[in-house]
Amino acid sequence: DSLWGQGSASSLTGLITDPTGATVTGAEVRLRNLATGVGYAAQTNSSGAYNFASIPGASYELTVEARGFKKATADSVLVGGSNVRR
Repeated sequence: DSLWGQGSASSLTGLITDPTGATVTGAEVRLRNLATGVGYAAQTNSSGAYNFASIPGASYELTVEARGFKKATADSVLVGGSNVRR
């Protein structure tokens, strides 16, 4: 996942792949602010990429679900500033 941010609004962009490295199209990606509980949703495109634009900098829980795959969750994903996470 890549994290980019400026000012009070940040964005989170990432790529969903399976264990073989193939991209996963149509995966449901959810982001939940751990402090406020506010949630956001996105879906991966044909390249397996997703983007959450103009979200507040905070710590988030990221959840990914796709047909045929086990649900994956990442806790404490920090979004904000000029952080980059891959």
